[in-house]
Amino acid sequence: MTLRTHGQHTLAKTLLVTSALGLSAFASAQAATFHVRTDGGDANQCTGRADAPYPGSGTAQACAWKHPYYALPSSGTARIAGGDTLMIGSGEYMIGYGAPGTTCGSGDRTSCSLGKIPSGTSAAKTRILGNSAAPPKLWGAERTWSVLNLNGSSNVEVGHLEITDKSNCVSAHSVASAACNRTSAPYGNWASVGLSASASSNVWVHDVNIHGMALHGINAGGLSNWTFERVKINANGWAGWDANVGSASSNSGAIVMRDIEIAWNGCGQDWQTGAPVNCWAQKSGGYGDGLGTITTGGQWLIEDAFVHHNTSDGLDLLYMDGAPGTSVTIRRAYAVANAGNQIKTRGNATIENSVVVGSCAYFAGKFYMQAGDQCRASGTWMNPVYPASCTPDEPRLGSPNIRCANVRLYRPKNSGQISWPNVGNPPSMMPM
Repeated sequence: MTLRTHGQHTLAKTLLVTSALGLSAFASAQAATFHVRTDGGDANQCTGRADAPYPGSGTAQACAWKHPYYALPSSGTARIAGGDTLMIGSGEYMIGYGAPGTTCGSGDRTSCSLGKIPSGTSAAKTRILGNSAAPPKLWGAERTWSVLNLNGSSNVEVGHLEITDKSNCVSAHSVASAACNRTSAPYGNWASVGLSASASSNVWVHDVNIHGMALHGINAGGLSNWTFERVKINANGWAGWDANVGSASSNSGAIVMRDIEIAWNGCGQDWQTGAPVNCWAQKSGGYGDGLGTITTGGQWLIEDAFVHHNTSDGLDLLYMDGAPGTSVTIRRAYAVANAGNQIKTRGNATIENSVVVGSCAYFAGKFYMQAGDQCRASGTWMNPVYPASCTPDEPRLGSPNIRCANVRLYRPKNSGQISWPNVGNPPSMMPM
């Protein structure tokens, strides 16, 4: 065995740290920015390294690619690397079979999602960003499974995007006229999911509007340390965020949602007007949760949330695993007109400074909703049921490990609620 002197040990440590810092600096220096714009070229014509149009002739020109597929092909190797930035210019980009740069075959058109975003590092996230002044529209078509693919992607930032499709249909709807074509190609301008993710950590999604998808706005589970800020998840045919991705769906770490809207899920969307259409729920084979998980851990923090008009529960976190280190904290939420419970929690939970309106019968007689879809699970404001004393500035009573403070509960007339006192009217400044 060779022994080192103190000086040699210190020198070795210094060289190791210097080497690590050098590698980190080298990696940061190698990170590149690529550009996509509608007047760009293909991967032979343009390098993607300049925010400029294709000049009309030549190859390997300093100009932008014309479609995100050239950066993230659905099969093969991505042309961007971990830590790179992809800037997507304003305009519309079809995501699905037949779009420029697609590499998927015509047989299985569900596989034509954008390719998996390469993982960055904790010091240098891979960034997929749109124009903040005029976000680009990524719209799914031809039955592609998802628009964005973060399955196995970590250390990523996604921002300033609109994600949607261009069809009113809902996947596998029980009414044939409302259902998407799933039997023969061409399938039409619809896609199942806006953003799919699994086995993914340290992701920041911000300033993203996901709406009008045929199945789910988000299908993501097995996440760790994800943050959503200024995100809308509206009018997706089955659920807003379905966190069931199979056996590895449990989440961990901090799951943060700030300044969000989750609304009209369980409804399709008229892609031209934005109006909700073809709403349905569980009695006819649909779903309808705004946010729904299966067994999960994590420290969930939801702040400044407007959760309304989902055809089942608004926020369903009833499947928290109840472990000592898991928790749900909800602050400044406004939950109203969801057809099931407005908010569900389990285990360690705190709900503060929120307004919860038990108007669970909003959908009665509307669209394709059935009688049993209204006020599911007794239609209570929150589940586990909070005592009537959980009114402004009162701590929780009765339900173990659950606390509410300054939570106002309301029961509108003719809402189908029968068991709670009416404690007042919603503040006039709250939108309805």
